Amino acid sequence: MTDEKYTPQKHISLLAKDILDFLKANCIGKENAVKISAIVFRFETDRRTVELCSEELREAGIPLCSLVCPPYGWFLARNYTEMENWCRQIDHRFKKMSIHRSMAIQRLKAEAAREGIQLNLEFFKWPN
Repeated sequence: MTDEKYTPQKHISLLAKDILDFLKANCIGKENAVKISAIVFRFETDRRTVELCSEELREAGIPLCSLVCPPYGWFLARNYTEMENWCRQIDHRFKKMSIHRSMAIQRLKAEAAREGIQLNLEFFKWPN
């Protein structure tokens, strides 16, 4: 694969375009989801590269969804409902991560206070 850029939606790498073409041909709708490991194998690359391609595709407005429970995998949303369901899953996961983050910060603050350590609280703020 080369590092050239092409797509009408937004400039994306050729690998991302190849992955999109594969998904369009094989993975429309959640019942046709494919595991990321299959994409890695198919395109002879590594997981991180494929994940970066997924970011490119989503930023270009491609309705790339993923199943976060069995059978797992990526798919292109067949309709608005599939996309909406995926967005709800992402929102739920984000809320859970936010709660876990807050709990971890409270624990660090308590441990620091017990040990007399001054924390830089700017480090713990969410970026705007």
